[in-house]
Amino acid sequence: MMEQPNRDTSTPSIPQMFLASDQWSPRFEGTFFTVKVNGFDLLRSLPESVGSSRVASGKGTFPAYYYKIDVCCGHAKHTVSRRFSQFDWLVSNMSSHDWPNLPTLPPKTWICQSQDARFAMHRLEQLREFLEALLSQPGIATDPSVIAFLELDQFTN
Repeated sequence: MMEQPNRDTSTPSIPQMFLASDQWSPRFEGTFFTVKVNGFDLLRSLPESVGSSRVASGKGTFPAYYYKIDVCCGHAKHTVSRRFSQFDWLVSNMSSHDWPNLPTLPPKTWICQSQDARFAMHRLEQLREFLEALLSQPGIATDPSVIAFLELDQFTN
């Protein structure tokens, strides 16, 4: 009978590597994760889940669009809701850690700019491209700001 190697299971680990959703599969278990920006909600107050997050809650003005990000790791999935100012928080924190070649966040809005569902859908596409470009960079997934933003510490293997 072949002896199984000892594996240290005392310290849970956070997924370390991002794969684009078209390359990702649940069979990768807890090593890899993917994200899917799947929609948005126009909210009139702070969502309960965001209030307990370590990510800055963003501006306090409402109504506001919150973009739904499905984070998948193995067969587990959770959804985080983030508004644009929280994406801005992520970029600011990443910049302070001297990551080279961070992708550019879509432009901020102006007070007089119309923010309707069409605007939110266009921004959703921009944020989807931004996240994929950001997470595709080697090592980015282990940055504490990314872990907090995507709540990757909810996954352990």
